[in-house]
Amino acid sequence: MIKKILVAMDHSINAIQSFEVAMEIAEYCHARLMLLHVLSIEGEGYQAHPVFPGTYLYPAFSDIPLNRFQQEWKKV
Repeated sequence: MIKKILVAMDHSINAIQSFEVAMEIAEYCHARLMLLHVLSIEGEGYQAHPVFPGTYLYPAFSDIPLNRFQQEWKKV
């Protein structure tokens, strides 16, 4: 039996239709419905993740790039 359903969402008609189908299946199976919305680099207002050449080989291991990215995102 299905227990969880993950639905990827964007602003397209296909996403709306997928959501509606997923809702019907979730209700029928008494499953939990989880929605995932990922920002696209083509989307309006998207801020590119900061890259500091030569400073951080793996930016994910430092809070500095993430903090700076969050500050820039709040300005939008």
